[in-house]
Amino acid sequence: YPRLQLTGSIGRGWVKTGGASVTSNTWSIGPLALSVPIFDAGRRAAQVDAAQARYEAAASRYRAAARGAVAEVEQALARLASTAERSGAARRAAEGYRQSFQATQARWSAGLASLVELEDARRTQLASETALVALEQERMAAWIALYRAAGGGWRRS
Repeated sequence: YPRLQLTGSIGRGWVKTGGASVTSNTWSIGPLALSVPIFDAGRRAAQVDAAQARYEAAASRYRAAARGAVAEVEQALARLASTAERSGAARRAAEGYRQSFQATQARWSAGLASLVELEDARRTQLASETALVALEQERMAAWIALYRAAGGGWRRS
């Protein structure tokens, strides 16, 4: 780009000799310089192109990061909704297997069921409760993933 420069100076002097003193004020303006680059072998155009390319790259990285963040939030919300839907069914199943075990235990106490049936009912009840705990763990992991994806103060150590 063209450039215009104007320089100047202001000064004050005081001289004392013998008993006489002289004060002088001086000022000057100039020189005036005008620089107009006419031929720079395409340097300015190349700088403009490089700046435009850096801008496009930064904008592309920003858009990719924003899309990634939105995708992470969507995935966390989907996992959270999935665990919420399965939670009710898992609770009902665990309660049903608990009641089945109690009924099998009452039958075993009365001599109407074998020990194998009792242990099978116990195993099934424990498996359903384990699945319920695993589902709760999955739900907590989904909440943590959502919190992290939303930028909730997550720090890597």
